Amino acid sequence: MNKVLAAIIVATSLAFGFGVMDPNVPRFAVMHGAAGGGFLWLAYKRRLDLTEAGTVALILLGWTALAVLWSPDKWEGLSQLKGIVGLLALFFIAERTDPRLVPAAVSWSLLGAMGLRLLFPDIDGGFGNPNFITEFTIIALPFAFYHAMTGRITGIAASAWGLFFLVFQAQSNSRYFALAAVFLIWSWRKINRVFLVSALIPAVLVGLSLPFLTQIDLAQSIKARLEVFVNTGAMILDKPVFGHGTGSYNYNYHIYQEVHTRLFNFGASVVSDPVTYAGNAHNEILQIWSEQ
Repeated sequence: MNKVLAAIIVATSLAFGFGVMDPNVPRFAVMHGAAGGGFLWLAYKRRLDLTEAGTVALILLGWTALAVLWSPDKWEGLSQLKGIVGLLALFFIAERTDPRLVPAAVSWSLLGAMGLRLLFPDIDGGFGNPNFITEFTIIALPFAFYHAMTGRITGIAASAWGLFFLVFQAQSNSRYFALAAVFLIWSWRKINRVFLVSALIPAVLVGLSLPFLTQIDLAQSIKARLEVFVNTGAMILDKPVFGHGTGSYNYNYHIYQEVHTRLFNFGASVVSDPVTYAGNAHNEILQIWSEQ
């Protein structure tokens, strides 16, 4: 069962539909098929008892489902709920398997993403966006590092390839902040033995990043996110307790898209066209708070 679940995690990460309107359909098909089969397996094995983490996850799922009721965009809310249910099911299944399975599966997924990026550059490793594959790599690397520390060649290879991608190939500038964070954490843990080196590495990384902070594309990206953060804050203030409803973000954003101009003079808005959607808040806490 462990090997089957590992294969499902890899497939859920990398499945990509070529020549179709929504390339994520195969990914969701794998995820929901696995969720249904996994719950049947857990029921057969009589392993449906809830842990504390599982209880909290179910409570959050229930609130997310309830928040669809007051969402102005219920179809989007239901679409999001569908994805959350599938991910939650995989969480319940993985929680009851060998704890070494997830780091191994994530390492294989990272290797697969790097390989897909090499073979099919246009699909960005199966994520369809250079920012998304960079974010996936940042999230996957701690699992790969952990797997590498057990001496597994897949963990070592995934760690090396993922780091190489972040340093030399990633198109998203978030890589610099991610690498700085890695070294800061490392510095904190090793501060007694290598204080000087630990203190200098983050400083050097920040110094090397400064030229990139002057790039027009990065400046525009930071400006757009500042706009979205401020405007999302205004959205939250309108309904701070119950939110606007699951899936409501894009539906409501245009109402708030110029709020930032009352507080800060950013110049012309980056995300201001009525037919241009922010997509999301680019911040998980703000996104969830604004909707729920």
